[in-house]
Amino acid sequence: MQKRTCGRCMVTILAGAHLLAPKTRREREKTNHPAKRLSCQAQVK
Repeated sequence: MQKRTCGRCMVTILAGAHLLAPKTRREREKTNHPAKRLSCQAQVK
C-alpha cells in the first residue's frame, strides 16, 4: 500500500526557504507554488 498525503498540513514559507531540502515528489504532486510546502514532508537541510 502506498502512503498518501492529504495536504492538510500545507503551510506557506515566509522566510528561510533556503534552509529546506528540495520538495519531495508528494509535495510536488500537491502544489507547484514555490512558497507552499507540506509540513509533514519538508525537511531542514
